[in-house]
Amino acid sequence: MNRMALVFPGQGSQYVGMGATWHSGFAEADRLFEEVADILGYDLKALCMAGPMTQLSRTFYTQPALLNDKCHCIPTLYEGNRNDLRIFSWS
Repeated sequence: MNRMALVFPGQGSQYVGMGATWHSGFAEADRLFEEVADILGYDLKALCMAGPMTQLSRTFYTQPALLNDKCHCIPTLYEGNRNDLRIFSWS
């Protein structure tokens, strides 16, 4: 049985450029950024990719950015029986 645990850092780990790896390598990342922009009413992708860091560091923007970054990598890293996946995060 294959098991996987993912541990994600919380607020304070944000940085300009976060999500760029997922964005450049996986088409699904663009779709997720578009969905998030529709829900939030602002362009989270532009903020994550280009900043400014002062805005990205505000909790109002940081929390959705961190969650979005996690949502990019989970399906990409783990395909198969998701019953064996454990996810831990803090903020």
